[in-house]
Amino acid sequence: MEKLLKVRIVLRDERPPFTHQLNILAELVGVDLDPVLLALQPYAVEARYEEGPFPLPVSRLEILAVIDRFRDGVL
Repeated sequence: MEKLLKVRIVLRDERPPFTHQLNILAELVGVDLDPVLLALQPYAVEARYEEGPFPLPVSRLEILAVIDRFRDGVL
């Protein structure tokens, strides 16, 4: 999600900020992220470097469907 948001910034010929915060990136892009996507925030940093558990907010299939819908709007 972070990369998709940053792509939208780059496509506006702007430099994306050095942040992993999905809510900040979404605000810069001017989109309201689905709550399912915002719930993925812990995976941006915490899940990489800390012990879990980090349960998914919904099923993997639902997450992928929401990401696909968002991606389709980016590309």
